[in-house]
Amino acid sequence: MEVVAVPNEGYRFEKWSDDNTQKNRSDTVKDSDLKFTDYFKKAEYNVNYKSNYGGTLEGATEQIVKHGESATIVTAKPFVGYSFISWDDQSTNPVRTDANITRHMTVTARFERTSYEKKAITYVTDGNGRIEGESSQQILMGEDATTVKAVANDGYEFVKWSDGVTTAERQEKCVTESITVTAEFKCIRATFKLNYNLGEAETDITNLRFTIMIL
Repeated sequence: MEVVAVPNEGYRFEKWSDDNTQKNRSDTVKDSDLKFTDYFKKAEYNVNYKSNYGGTLEGATEQIVKHGESATIVTAKPFVGYSFISWDDQSTNPVRTDANITRHMTVTARFERTSYEKKAITYVTDGNGRIEGESSQQILMGEDATTVKAVANDGYEFVKWSDGVTTAERQEKCVTESITVTAEFKCIRATFKLNYNLGEAETDITNLRFTIMIL
């Protein structure tokens, strides 16, 4: 006859003692008695936490939780200029620990912008180069500025920005204050002109032009 391994609530069938993984089985008895034990395992559920734009989550966002047990703490944290509103299951506490898990679940933290204050980001040069990109920007609090690059004039090379940044290309992340920074360059090649007076010669001026590398 056929027998079926039926798990209790919160458990799932794993295998029989002879490693047969089919819940339903029918065995034929020949020369001796047969004895098999069915093994069950606590059911496990996927618990996932997500967020919309405007914030991030602190804690394990993808968890596997056994039936009836609790997930670990997850906290919704808004970006600058944003506020936490609620989870999409209507919970308004940004800190949550889901207990007595009995199913797969996914919840999303919702944020919204609450500040529309803008900050001025300005890039200038010392006169020996140019700014490639948007040199004057108005950025909402907490947002990123666009990338700019300091490009040297002929005979010059980039040294640093006035705030100490040493890469010619830069981008301000999560802007919280207005700034003005200057791209600084140094001369690496210069051209000079020398005039020589030749006294009584018909042509008494000779012009020489030469270039030197400045170390």
